[in-house]
Amino acid sequence: MILTPLALAALGLSSPQFENDPVALTPHPVEQALESWEEKSGGSWRMRLQPETGAARFLYGQALPMGYLPASDEAWFELGREALNDAFDLFLIHDSTLVDSEVKFLDLSRIGTSDKFSVEFAQAKDGIPVFRGTANALFDAQGRLLSLDSNALPGVENLNTAPIADPYVSGQSAMRAFIGEHGQRPEALLFPKLTIIGHLANKMRTPRLTWAVELRAGSNTVQPVGEILYVAADDTSGEILHRRSLIHNQNLSGHAEAWASPGTLPDMSSNPEVLFPMGFMDVTSSAGNTTADINGDFSIPYSGSSNVDLTFQFRGPLARVLDSSGAEHSLTQSFQPGVNANATLNANKTAADTAEANAYRGMIDFNNWIKYIDPSDTKMDFQVTANVNLSSTCNAYYNGSSINFYANGGGCNNTSYSTVVAHEEGHWANDRYGSYNGSDGFGEGNADVYGNFIYDNPITGEYFFTSGGYVRTALNNRQYCGDGNGGCYGQVHTDGEVLMGALWKVRARMNTTYGNAAGDLLADTLHSAWMNAYNDGSIHSIIEEHWLALDDNDGNIFNGTPNYTDIDLGFRDQGFPGVDLQLIDIAHTVLPDTQNEAGPYVVNAQISSWIGASISGAEVVYSVNDGPESTLSMTNTSGSDWTTSIPGQISPAKVSYRIEAHDSAGNNVNDPFVGDHSFIIGVVTQLHFNDFEGTGDEGWSHGQVATQDDWQRGAPQGTSGTNSWGVAWEDPGSAFSGTKCWANDLGNSGFNGSYAPDVDNWLESPAIDCSGAFGVKLRFQQWLSVEQGVYDHAKILVNGNVAWQNPQGSHTQDTSWTGQEIDISQWADNNSNVKIRFTLDSDGGLELGGWAIDDFELLTIDGVPGGSNTITLQGPTAATVGSTVTYTISSAPASSPFWLAWSTSNNGQVFQGHSFDLSAPMFVAFTGTTDAAGMASMTSPPLSASSAGRSVWLEVACRSAGQWTDSNAVNLTIQ
Repeated sequence: MILTPLALAALGLSSPQFENDPVALTPHPVEQALESWEEKSGGSWRMRLQPETGAARFLYGQALPMGYLPASDEAWFELGREALNDAFDLFLIHDSTLVDSEVKFLDLSRIGTSDKFSVEFAQAKDGIPVFRGTANALFDAQGRLLSLDSNALPGVENLNTAPIADPYVSGQSAMRAFIGEHGQRPEALLFPKLTIIGHLANKMRTPRLTWAVELRAGSNTVQPVGEILYVAADDTSGEILHRRSLIHNQNLSGHAEAWASPGTLPDMSSNPEVLFPMGFMDVTSSAGNTTADINGDFSIPYSGSSNVDLTFQFRGPLARVLDSSGAEHSLTQSFQPGVNANATLNANKTAADTAEANAYRGMIDFNNWIKYIDPSDTKMDFQVTANVNLSSTCNAYYNGSSINFYANGGGCNNTSYSTVVAHEEGHWANDRYGSYNGSDGFGEGNADVYGNFIYDNPITGEYFFTSGGYVRTALNNRQYCGDGNGGCYGQVHTDGEVLMGALWKVRARMNTTYGNAAGDLLADTLHSAWMNAYNDGSIHSIIEEHWLALDDNDGNIFNGTPNYTDIDLGFRDQGFPGVDLQLIDIAHTVLPDTQNEAGPYVVNAQISSWIGASISGAEVVYSVNDGPESTLSMTNTSGSDWTTSIPGQISPAKVSYRIEAHDSAGNNVNDPFVGDHSFIIGVVTQLHFNDFEGTGDEGWSHGQVATQDDWQRGAPQGTSGTNSWGVAWEDPGSAFSGTKCWANDLGNSGFNGSYAPDVDNWLESPAIDCSGAFGVKLRFQQWLSVEQGVYDHAKILVNGNVAWQNPQGSHTQDTSWTGQEIDISQWADNNSNVKIRFTLDSDGGLELGGWAIDDFELLTIDGVPGGSNTITLQGPTAATVGSTVTYTISSAPASSPFWLAWSTSNNGQVFQGHSFDLSAPMFVAFTGTTDAAGMASMTSPPLSASSAGRSVWLEVACRSAGQWTDSNAVNLTIQ
């Protein structure tokens, strides 16, 4: 789009410096900041943007020495601040808004990678917290910076924190909104707290001061309600700027195809109770109190000799169970000093007491799992409260202060058991670790992951219903909908299946690689480190990059990580785009169009590994005229040289092909990276060609329907950027041929290379005469970047008819010139007035680079002169002296004479008005008559010594009803 200077001329002023001001002409300062960062750090880094703020979200890829190794938490915090200050131009986080939060040692050496330190900061202004405002610095054990990650809000330091709105009035606004949404008055309304949030408006997130008001209702109903409403405090509008649900329920959905197994089933007759140790349970007595250890063992010092009554309930420093149906289960038992004895709770195995035991066991299992992975992790070291046997049925939920489970009934078992308990406590963990429970399914999906990983079972809520089945499974095929498309399945539990499935598939792949125990520990450890090091709160492809940053063991992400393949393929299994490291390099010159029908078409490539692995194999996958694909193995002739040959094809034909290479480390790369190369076999008749190198526009025209016409002809400037939504684009740095092309915004002075919002413009060819031409095709070179077709539209029209448009569900982001061929015969054949129009229209946000086109051509493709090759000749292409060769023919005229001719070349000739493939002179090697099916076979005598070293071409000629027909040509080499 054009960057228009301020209208100072209207005031009689001028601003000559503005047009050349590099700041004014640079719309993506964060991209420039990355270049500066790389220059200072001396390496290549990867960056992901925070789409709604325009600042960096995640920076990783190298190991940057920071000058010293901290010896205390205070020093680690100081080092983290230094790193974030150095990266201020990327993350835009002011140091005054950072609050020291936690230094965490990540013990990753035990899974084969390197130990790391995570330094976490919260964000606040004048003591007022920023909701989900966090920044994390990741260092290796030598104090080198590995990554920076931020959910913090730029601009908080400039926010006025003096509230304009009265908290009581804001509380009333929140209550009215709560009643309007839920149809009931809140049972509890907590006093508003000042909170800063990132408010999303017009696709951008900016800091706003709010009153956070917590409201709850229906605590003992089928559908309890709890919310925090964020009411504008920086004005008196009473506007609700954000809502955060505190209730996270189980969903009544599932697929009844699983066999029940012990350990994760609910309380039911086919799954009878067994004894479990009650770890960390409080034990009280008149002689003193204690807490049992992880195994349920306890000891109270006592000097007397009389028996003492000890009392046990399902409570301790890590868990407290409350029974909504009546009094909590309690056991008081007399213990004799010096004699070990068992205290067995729930001896009668009642449904109500078993629900208490299941909840307690599940909460202790949760904490034990965390401590097993990382004994220093204290995030869940608090008393988790569970309410069991609620009077309704078929549900469980977390409300911000407790996890809650319903009694059996209504076709459901009691919901207090194993994976359901882990799921609900997982919601609590999401809050405690700073990821929270967003509306796009992240909270539900990660809560499911806790249950899956803790119990090593892909199923959540197994046998939730009395009839069987389950609530969800990580073995689902729910595919990721793409960045920015969170919540695409329309239901938060269903949306969460994407994350649940991806992380389980990563774990399953690690199990295959290392075995179940080692694979589980590796996946569990990376999950724990991820929750401690980063604060992802939505399902996004950046999650994989966070896992790879944690898995990296040498400070260079570009040579892969120890578990790159398992992590990347696990995410790809669930439809994530994956992280392409391009660990194999393929250099190949694309095959040109040809009139050679005999072939072969030799494909050569130089293939090598970036990581020192050996190239284990390569293939060429090809198709003819978009038909089924065939695969040819390539041969490694020497060093990095690989070759194979595509067999000859009857013209006219289009051959599409790609090279697929593999290395000993299991990496796979294609050339081209997306799509296929192609070449034509046949005679190309050019109806029109323009490479746009002329002195004028040569009849091409362009215009504006709305906002702006930025079509330009000239040399492209290679501008690029990443817009505020984190979507990268780049324009070509040169024309495909020559120096000029047509494009939306070439990036010249006063322009930035990107199309404008709400634009609608077009470029149209002159009228092209296609009279007498049939099978007309449009062929041109394209470099296009445009937002997905739901929002922005790039189209090609032929005389007003849409011949092509960009896809609906994904952005088009070309990074090189690509050849395009479109069949326009239905509109152009035998038409003397054909016009081709390229159009672009956009919505109000997310603009990319637009069109660039070069070497525009209209053409037809016909068979190679030399005949129609209606007969099929088959037989060997190599033979030795003294052997015989046998050839067969088919598809020839029935009961007709034929001749097998040979020649030393296949440049073609005309004989008795018919074009043959072979050149003159031709010699007859065999003659005969076809059978009633138009078939025949012929065998030569032993090949003479005089034929050694010769290469000849063979072709069949057949005459029927006075007309000649011929076959394809076959090349025979005699050794």
